[in-house]
Amino acid sequence: MTQKLWNGPAVAFGKGLPTAMMIVLGSASVCSPQATAFLQITSPSPGTVVKPGQKITVSISSPSNATFSQAIVLGDDGIGGSSLVASVPAQVSLTIPTKTGLGPHALTASGATSNQVVFSFPVVVDVERTDLPQALSPSMSTLIFSAQGDQFPLDVDATFSDGSYLDARASSYISYASSNTSVATVDAKGIVTSVAQGSATVTATYTLGGQSVQVSVPVSVPPAILTASPGSLNFGTQTVGTTSAMQQITLTNVSSQQVNIGTIEIPSVFPETDNCASTTLAPGGTCTLNIAFAPAAGVRANSWLRVHNDGTAVAPSFALTGAGTPSACVSTLNGRGTPGSGGGSTPRIDVSWSTQSGASSYDVLRTTMSGSPYYVLLGNVTSPAYSDRGGILTNGSTYYYVVRPVGSIGEICPSNEASVTIPNP
Repeated sequence: MTQKLWNGPAVAFGKGLPTAMMIVLGSASVCSPQATAFLQITSPSPGTVVKPGQKITVSISSPSNATFSQAIVLGDDGIGGSSLVASVPAQVSLTIPTKTGLGPHALTASGATSNQVVFSFPVVVDVERTDLPQALSPSMSTLIFSAQGDQFPLDVDATFSDGSYLDARASSYISYASSNTSVATVDAKGIVTSVAQGSATVTATYTLGGQSVQVSVPVSVPPAILTASPGSLNFGTQTVGTTSAMQQITLTNVSSQQVNIGTIEIPSVFPETDNCASTTLAPGGTCTLNIAFAPAAGVRANSWLRVHNDGTAVAPSFALTGAGTPSACVSTLNGRGTPGSGGGSTPRIDVSWSTQSGASSYDVLRTTMSGSPYYVLLGNVTSPAYSDRGGILTNGSTYYYVVRPVGSIGEICPSNEASVTIPNP
């Protein structure tokens, strides 16, 4: 059974952790559901600026005062890891590689107890040079879009006086601007979006100490081939586990030549039927797409529908928006603790709840501190009850539980939190 964090945050800025994190602590099992231990990076603080090539000291501790047999700090995007330490709290040294891309990077501590591997919440540091680059170099000398509404990242490298050549697109010192936002826009992360037919220039500016270096890239957006009416769909709010009424988009060939439509790219939370895919439209010809919204996990969906021909976009990207609201969630979770009395009798907590409409099974989760991340004890529980006999349960201690119903479209919503204390014999 794989142990999962339920409400822990994702690594900031979308940067993943290295696969080495899953193998360096081989003496413990990441599959153990028993102990609930916590790690925390106490320094450096979030947003600390560090340099490529710099050795930094990272302090780690355990807010739950758990005993760790070994621990390590790892960084994303090739930063690598520190040396192992044999106990926590500890301070470790970590060297930022000289080729590390500029901008935010996540550091995460990982530690092994006697029966599990746990991870801290990530701390994001800002890797930056202290000198101005001599020049900026874009990955593309020209951005030529195939359709309106498409997006493309403007990757920018910076060359410094010592010969270093670093990825600078995410640097805190770089900014982006478009000469004509009615043709193309660019966001703070360098993502360029084509808007309408025409030409524009996107400029990246690296500023440090009142001085700056710039590079500009021409952008070309072709005339429209297909237009959509309406140009976007907003489904408003929809209860998780249900499907909205269909809304319709009509595509029209506004070019002077026939258009071959290949595939329709659309997220699974927007079920659709159409007579557009694998169709040829003559000039002035139309086809329709009927689209619904079936939200999962109660989250907001802001996505796009894209029309392709042989992998190439031939139409604008149409915005699709909707918000999933939870169905009536389990609110009757409660539990009872039974103490262990020795002689092979171990402490036990029994939790039960009312069944949830639309749920095919339940995940049972536990933590030792209210408000802390929950760990999945067992998934695919088909009856509304569970008996926890985990090895960490002790007489006189309090534990916190939630259950999460799972339906045909995924997780529905969490239950109330049940606080259960095991009495002393």
